Amino acid sequence: MVNSMKVSVFRPLLQLEAKVNRRTKLYTFVALILFVVCFGPWLQVYFGHLWRREHYQFFPMMLIAVAVISHDCWKVAADRGCSFEILKFSAPLFGLATVVFGGALWLGSPWLAYLATLLILWTIARNIPFGSSTIAPLFVLLPLPFSMDGELVHGLQRVSSRGASALLDMAAIRHLMSGNILEVSGKKFFVEEACSGIGSVYLLLASAAVYASWRQLRFVVAVPLLLSAIFWAVAGNTFRIFCVAWAHAYLQFDLSSGILHDILGAATYLMSLLLLMMTEQALLFVFEPINTPTIPNASETKRQRLAGNLGRIWDRLTTMDPGIRLRKKQPSGLRMTRGRFVAVLILFFAVGCVGNVWRFWPSMLSTSQIVLDRATISFRPARITVTQDVQKVFVAHGRKSR
Repeated sequence: MVNSMKVSVFRPLLQLEAKVNRRTKLYTFVALILFVVCFGPWLQVYFGHLWRREHYQFFPMMLIAVAVISHDCWKVAADRGCSFEILKFSAPLFGLATVVFGGALWLGSPWLAYLATLLILWTIARNIPFGSSTIAPLFVLLPLPFSMDGELVHGLQRVSSRGASALLDMAAIRHLMSGNILEVSGKKFFVEEACSGIGSVYLLLASAAVYASWRQLRFVVAVPLLLSAIFWAVAGNTFRIFCVAWAHAYLQFDLSSGILHDILGAATYLMSLLLLMMTEQALLFVFEPINTPTIPNASETKRQRLAGNLGRIWDRLTTMDPGIRLRKKQPSGLRMTRGRFVAVLILFFAVGCVGNVWRFWPSMLSTSQIVLDRATISFRPARITVTQDVQKVFVAHGRKSR
C-alpha cells in the first residue's frame, strides 16, 4: 500500500518531467531547422567561394573530421554522466556573434556569416567537455581578409624557390632560377605554388589543427605546433622542387606532372606530417608540468612562495590529463536551463531568418522576374507558330474547295 501511495504521489511529477522533456526536444528540433534556414544560404555561398580556391578544396574532408571528433567528444561526455540540464550561456560570445551576423546582413558578407556561425557553434559546444577545441579547427577555413592569402602565396613561392635553388647549388646541379621558372639541362619547370595541391601550407595547417583538436592539446602547445606546420609545409615544398630538378638532371625522369608528381606530393605531405608529430612530442617535453603542490607550506619563505605560485600557474597551463583539466576548469557564463538556452537560440535564428529575407528578397524578386520573362519569351513564338500553321491549313483548304 505504501508503494502504491508513492506511485500515486510521484506520478504527476513524472508526467510533468516527461512533458518538459518532450517540449525541450521539440524546441531543439525547431532550433535546428531555424539554424539551417538562418545560416544555410550563407554557408552555401561561402563554401562555393572556397571550392573555387584550389588551396581550400580540402575543406569537405576537414568538415567530416571535425564532425567525427565532435561526435566522439559528445559520446565521451555522455559516458561520463555529464548532465546538460543546466547550461552556461556566454553573453559576450553571443553578443559578438549577433554583431558579426548583423554586419554580414548589412554588408552581404558570407565571410562574416561564416564567422558568426563559428561563434554560435562555440557558444553551444563550450558546454561539452573539450567542446571548444573541436570547433577551433574550423577557423582555419577563414581566408585572410583583403586578399592577404594571395600575398602569402607569392611570399611562400619566393621562399620555396630560393630554398630549392640553394639545395641545387649544394648538389652542384647547374640551373637557372628566374622568378618562378626553374631551368635545368635546357628544360624549364614552373615552380608550383606553395599553397596548391597536396603540398599546400593550408592543408598541413588544417591537418595540424585537426590533430591538435583530436589530441586535446593545451593552448601553449597548439599555437607553436600550428606555426611549425607553416615551416614544415614550406620545407616540404622546397624539397619537392629540388627532387623534380634532381630527377631530371641525373635520372632523366619528369616528376613535374603525371602520376609520379602526385606520388611525390603525397610522400612530401606524409613526411611533413611525420615531422609535425615529432614537433608535438618535442613541445610536450618542453612544456611538461612540474607537479607543484597545490597547497603551499606555511613555513615557506617569500621566494619559495613566489616560486610555488609560478609553478602552479605553469602546471595549470601545461597539464594534459583530461580528468585534472575537467576538475579544475568549468565554463563561465550565466546558468540557465536547457529550455531557456534553446529558446534564446530560437530567437536569434528567427531574427536571422527575417534578416535573410530582407537581404535576399530583392535578388529573389529579380531572379523570379528573369525566369518569368524567359518563360514568356519562349512561350510566345510557339503560339504564333501554331496560329500561322493553322491559318496556312485553312487557306490551302479554301483554295482546294474553290
